[in-house]
Amino acid sequence: LIDKLMLTEDEAELQKNNAVQSALEYRLRSKSNNDAPSSESYQGAPPDTRELLEEITQFITRYVILPAESSRTLALYVLLTHSFRAFPVVPYLHVNSAEKRSGKTTVLEILELLAHNPDFSDSMSTAALARLAADGRTFLLDELDATFKQQSEYSEMLRGVLNGGYKLSGSYTRVEKTAEGLVPKKFKTFGPKVLSGIREIPDTLADRSIRIELKRKREDERTARWFPSSPGIQKYTKELRNRVAHWAFAYLDTLKELELTEFEPQELHDRQVEIWLPLMTIASMTDTAMYDQTLADAIVLSQREPDEESVRVQMLRDIQSIFEQYPEIERFTTNELLGYLRPIETSPWDSLPWNRRALNAQSLATLLKPYRIQPEQYKEDGVKKRGYRKIQFKDAWARYVPSRSVPRYLSDNDVGEPDYEAGTEVPSNTDPVPHQSGNDHESTEVPDKTEGERSASFV
Repeated sequence: LIDKLMLTEDEAELQKNNAVQSALEYRLRSKSNNDAPSSESYQGAPPDTRELLEEITQFITRYVILPAESSRTLALYVLLTHSFRAFPVVPYLHVNSAEKRSGKTTVLEILELLAHNPDFSDSMSTAALARLAADGRTFLLDELDATFKQQSEYSEMLRGVLNGGYKLSGSYTRVEKTAEGLVPKKFKTFGPKVLSGIREIPDTLADRSIRIELKRKREDERTARWFPSSPGIQKYTKELRNRVAHWAFAYLDTLKELELTEFEPQELHDRQVEIWLPLMTIASMTDTAMYDQTLADAIVLSQREPDEESVRVQMLRDIQSIFEQYPEIERFTTNELLGYLRPIETSPWDSLPWNRRALNAQSLATLLKPYRIQPEQYKEDGVKKRGYRKIQFKDAWARYVPSRSVPRYLSDNDVGEPDYEAGTEVPSNTDPVPHQSGNDHESTEVPDKTEGERSASFV
């Protein structure tokens, strides 16, 4: 105690930083899946990709009620957590529900048992996340919506770290006090992350995430009781996780070399294509049916509901609808446009989210200004008026409001292919996927399996 009292302020701060660093290093050693097998212990042929995905999907749906496209995507994400180093981009999962008791915690606990090097936390500092990410963690961050609701300095720093962590180049820089003085240090933040909560997350994070929406179970829906600490579940998930690790070890180089030359669906924008590409690459290791099913799932899960759009995009969409209702009109005065916008029940124009006031001429102009759309002054019957012409919106509509003429699911090139609706199972077949290419065709070929070898093994 006397020695501590005699420390200078700088020495005390240095000692504190060293203690934090030591604690984090201990956590790295103690939570790094020590029970995972070493590469030397993998024997025999690696597990079949399709069989693994089907088995994981069946395990998840045994305990959680969720749409088929969501359960299949969760299974793909489990494989991605073990093979994410094969990709320059890794999407986040946003596990969301409207109310409590919808299964979010169960989903996170299932992922904790199956994902690579999981780190489940209800609260994590930016410093801890940045240091632990270097260990190849799969972060399972619960109640994250509450953190961002505070709009504090911490939440802004955390958002900054997460914004860049979906890319291989993502990093977090902080100044650390050492014996030599203040030294900037950069930490890599790349890796898979699951963000969970009831409320929405910031738009920048939602744009980097695949949304998995859960709903509370109905009285007529049944699932098995979830006891994650039971010996049976612990034993089964450990064995399943080890098989996924074997798969990743065997196919990591293959995944690096695969290139999906035709993955350019019209229904997805560039960021959605970017974040779905790793999952589509894994799906291409199966067969045509599962690949096409994954593409259909990607389109279904990427459809943005109106309340997920930014207020500005919602404004563009509503104004487009107004002009479509009156195709003969090329210009509205500001007051006319406000008169059509305010009564729309599905939009917030009667009570804006930030001030609870009705949309007026000034707030309308402010919302449209980023698109370089400004009210114009003109004369009509000798009277000066201000308003907006349809032609002013053409560029913004083309860029930010998806065209209604674009097919919803399969592209125009897929003539003769059926449309897969949400939750529809695609018939199984073992045709090779024609969508991939690689530098070494021999290394990218997935060994064929017999019908017996392809059967699911989950009990």
